[in-house]
Amino acid sequence: MGHLSGFAGRLPRALPIKRALAIAAAFIVVYVSLDWATYLYAIRPFAITTWNPCAGFALAFLLVCGIRFWPALAIAAFAADVLVRGVPPPAWLEPLGVCIITAGYVAMAAVLHDRFGFRNEFDHLHDMSTLIVVSAVGSLLLASAYVGVYHLQAFAQPYDFERAVIQFWIGDLLGIVTTTPLLLLISNWPTVIRQLGTRPWPRIALHVAAIVCTLWLIFGLKWVDEYKLFYLLFIPLIWFVMKHAIAGAALGITVIQLGLITSVRLSGYKTAAVLEFQFLMLALAATGLFLGMFVTERRAARQALNNSESRLRAIVSTAPDSIVTVDSGGIVIAANPAAVRVFGFGAGGLIGAHVHDVLPEYERAARTREVTEVIGVRRDGSRFTVELAVGSTGGDPPAISIAIARDISRRKEIERQLSEKQAELNRSARLAAAGEMAAALAHELHQPLSAIRNYTRAAQLLAPTPANSELMVKVEREAARAAEVVQRLRDFFRGGTSRLECIGITELIDGALEQLREEAARHQIALETTIAGHDELLVDRIQVNTVIHSLVGNAIEAIAAVNAGDRRIEVTAQAARDGWVVCSIADTGPGISPAIVDRLFEPFATTKPTGIGLGLAMSRSMIESHGGQLWIERQAAGTVFKFSLPCADAKEARHAAA
Repeated sequence: MGHLSGFAGRLPRALPIKRALAIAAAFIVVYVSLDWATYLYAIRPFAITTWNPCAGFALAFLLVCGIRFWPALAIAAFAADVLVRGVPPPAWLEPLGVCIITAGYVAMAAVLHDRFGFRNEFDHLHDMSTLIVVSAVGSLLLASAYVGVYHLQAFAQPYDFERAVIQFWIGDLLGIVTTTPLLLLISNWPTVIRQLGTRPWPRIALHVAAIVCTLWLIFGLKWVDEYKLFYLLFIPLIWFVMKHAIAGAALGITVIQLGLITSVRLSGYKTAAVLEFQFLMLALAATGLFLGMFVTERRAARQALNNSESRLRAIVSTAPDSIVTVDSGGIVIAANPAAVRVFGFGAGGLIGAHVHDVLPEYERAARTREVTEVIGVRRDGSRFTVELAVGSTGGDPPAISIAIARDISRRKEIERQLSEKQAELNRSARLAAAGEMAAALAHELHQPLSAIRNYTRAAQLLAPTPANSELMVKVEREAARAAEVVQRLRDFFRGGTSRLECIGITELIDGALEQLREEAARHQIALETTIAGHDELLVDRIQVNTVIHSLVGNAIEAIAAVNAGDRRIEVTAQAARDGWVVCSIADTGPGISPAIVDRLFEPFATTKPTGIGLGLAMSRSMIESHGGQLWIERQAAGTVFKFSLPCADAKEARHAAA
């Protein structure tokens, strides 16, 4: 019961009662009519024939509609026995025989679906095998049980019992083999239409005519024994099968069976001869069905292969990566559109080329069998970076290899830009840290500088001599200037604010160099200035003075550290285009090491043994806050720093336009 409930659970939902009754009534009418039309060569008192298509009809009905229709089968079997075959005495055996037949077909349907996973689509060799095996075993058991009931009532002799079982078995089995496949295929009509193809009826008529002609040749000429010519039926059946697969097999077997019964009936053969013909027909039917299913599966496999190849072609043709097929000699035998486009060839131009012409490192990637970064070569000779993976179809050496190349030159460029942005971000972060430290230092220095100024004033009051007064005035002036520088630097690094003022370029540079001339002279360094024009700048005087002081101070330290013959620093300023003034500080020192020149403006990058590397970073930040730039120009000897500052009129004009 567990198997039956499982089988029932996989059936379609229950039909409306009216529709279910209509289906059951139609089945009963067709079953009785079919039994009446095929009730031939019966054995009494069993009322069994050598061909029972009702068995195949009943099994197909239960497989398609479900075993819940078993009452309709019981009624149909009982009605056929009463109306067509006649009820042998005693009358109570007839219901028992009907119960055996109903239970047998219900069991076969349940075993097919539940035990063997039979599919009503009937399109796999597994379905064909299970149908034949289960129907052969089931119909044999059914025949033994049915005939055994009558045998126990002494209505048959032992010899008659064995013959009756064989005739019952061969009749039901042949009925199932010739009828059930055809009905299952008809229930899945779209599949049959696909197998038959377009406009199949003229071809089907030709196949049927070939079967009829073969039957006439076997039974009509009478010039040789029919058994010796029976094998001729394989020819039209195989032709039918090869053209229409399992649908042709099912239809051809049914036509041959109908023609065989008609020929036997018209020729008046005895029951024994008919039974022998049915065994031959069973072998023919089994062979045709297996061949038909083989053709069906082969066609399905070929269709699946074609679909797979179509999908693969679509994938390859639309893939953004270059895919090329290479033979054992390294010649490109196929390439997708992406490969043609990436390597710069025309349509089909890549075919026939040597793979090393476009992928010089192909062999290295093939040996590693991993994704490898290599150089690709376009048709115009330009090189670009690709990721290459090579696979083969097997063999040693492989007959065919597939190379998939991905152009990553754009990705490399993006990575380079990201790296530059990250480096710039790191510099900004370090500069921010330097600014925080500078602001903290400025805050800490503000108090001592204020104290120095106060102590200087007190010294002037306590010792008012002319020499002391002049010295104290200088000290107070320098302390005041230092305090102002510290205050302005703290304001800049905390809020980025600048106190802009109009100042002449000559006044700006001379004021910045005033405190450095004595130090330069002490080291025997000539500090020269060349100023072209008298432009006024709109700048923060303290910030620009700090920048000039830092650059010239670095130049003095560099020259003082070496024993150079030419000890000179040149500070120049000249107007550039678009309202900018470019200032230059050039020295004759030893220059800057190439190892650090690219990181020179980064915070904490320094060439001095005791330096902390903040001067140039803060100088660039202050120049850029004015909208200008600070850079270094490389040369064979010495060092040249340049920075640009806006003229007052040009900057005001730009602000007004904004």
